[in-house]
Amino acid sequence: MSLGDIEEVELLKQQLEELKSAHEGYESLAAELDILRMEKNEIVNRKESEIKGLKAKLDGIRSEKQTTAGNKQYL
Repeated sequence: MSLGDIEEVELLKQQLEELKSAHEGYESLAAELDILRMEKNEIVNRKESEIKGLKAKLDGIRSEKQTTAGNKQYL
């Protein structure tokens, strides 16, 4: 092998290591993103449940007010 070939091989090895490092970084970021998506979905589900509970409570209050208003008409 000539000196030029050796240098080229070393350059290719360096590029390969850089690619491996970049790929590992990408995999790490992808895993982190998946975790964040799961956390976001969990928060969204909790908030949707909370909203349903508040709507049910509001409907109960409205129903109560209508019943009270209806009773006052008969008095």
